[in-house]
Amino acid sequence: MTSRAGDGIPGWRGSGIRRALRDIAQVEAVRVEPSVEVLFGHIVFPTTTPPRPVVWSTNGIPPNRLPTRVPAAQSARTQERLVGRAAMAQCWSECGLRGLLEHARHLPEERIRVVPPLVYVDLPQAETRHDGDVRAIFIGASGRVKGLDVLLEAMRHAGQGLRLQVVTSDHKPEGLPTSVEWVGPLDREAVLARLVSSDIHVFPSRVESLGGVVVEALAAGLPQVVDEHGVPSEIVGDSGFAVPAGDAGALAEAMMRLAGDDHLRGTMAAAARRRYDTRYSPTVVGPQLEALIDDAAT
Repeated sequence: MTSRAGDGIPGWRGSGIRRALRDIAQVEAVRVEPSVEVLFGHIVFPTTTPPRPVVWSTNGIPPNRLPTRVPAAQSARTQERLVGRAAMAQCWSECGLRGLLEHARHLPEERIRVVPPLVYVDLPQAETRHDGDVRAIFIGASGRVKGLDVLLEAMRHAGQGLRLQVVTSDHKPEGLPTSVEWVGPLDREAVLARLVSSDIHVFPSRVESLGGVVVEALAAGLPQVVDEHGVPSEIVGDSGFAVPAGDAGALAEAMMRLAGDDHLRGTMAAAARRRYDTRYSPTVVGPQLEALIDDAAT
């Protein structure tokens, strides 16, 4: 917060003073029991006296970032410093690692591994449905930065037989298509109940460093439609469609292709569950993190 105090001053955001203040604020001394062998940090880099090895967890530098976030070059300088201080580093995705290596030229690559974050998904039973339409769902607390406007435009072009539920904290806009149900905000249990009871997950967000809901949709066995650039498309793989950012027509076409083909939806649903079981479930990610921490300790 200290480094934001001068945001209204011209030249402040890219200044060396601001970067120094931000870097200082990102390293924090902590007190731990003597038995603690390894520290784990993400937002703040922990330090102790005497020093313990640290596993630094980073989302890297994904290609699509909010314009209000730290510029890629500045983030790279910070990551070089923190990864350089860490015994080992966890990067959340191949996509984020590629961006990190592109912008940060002095990283110790041998100490960085791609390991997804742990995402625990406790799915409820699917509800009994009596409608004959295919149900798509969008889930995003802040829809305005996650492509919801493009999705709503796509629904104006979509044909019959497809309905969309929108779970978001955004205010309901005027003039929605009749095929769109504006659900509003829900608690996590209710969100997962809606998700597991849907047929397609649509998430055209252009600003994700991961996209936890995309992992949850994999676990629910849903085919997905996501933005073609960024981490969600890496997560989805062959279990869905990736479309150009901001292209409402392409988004509508992908949704209607899934809505009109039961076999395709079933094939992609099975692929989604396989990807979760083999790449993103805690039983797979947990041992990878354990190995990373063990290597940091030695």
